[in-house]
Amino acid sequence: MTRLEFEVLIAAPIADVYAYAANPANWTEWYPGTTQVEGAPAALPQVGDRWEETLKVAGMQIRFSWRAVAVEPPHTWTLDGTGKIHGPFGLLVSGGTATLHYTLREEQGGTVCRRDVAYRYSNPLLRLANSLLLKRKIAAEVEAGLRNLGRVIEERQRAA
Repeated sequence: MTRLEFEVLIAAPIADVYAYAANPANWTEWYPGTTQVEGAPAALPQVGDRWEETLKVAGMQIRFSWRAVAVEPPHTWTLDGTGKIHGPFGLLVSGGTATLHYTLREEQGGTVCRRDVAYRYSNPLLRLANSLLLKRKIAAEVEAGLRNLGRVIEERQRAA
């Protein structure tokens, strides 16, 4: 299991950060590689809600099926997912599983957003590639995603 942890301080109230970040319909606006989200709940996710995300991760096209497993507004939410790799890689290897855990806390007049990612490839070849290269690429994408999230929310705050 690979684990990645990143934080960003966002100059916005915790309720606003939660309302935007926890809504899967917004992922295409801030997360690098997310190209489509389908079946997302009309409101903020509740435990048991499910949806699909299509994204490019470390050069691979992956379709994730997500399920909300814990939701405690506005402080935390956890998602479990299974991914299927598409394209040429998908013919050779299967996908894997991932858990996303978000924690928000008020600090310095804003909100610290922490994203913990735990993932595991089901294929030994991908596990080896992960230790050699993929983990660094994925970590960079996760970190860029949190920076984008902060930028987008802060821009929305200024416009409001």
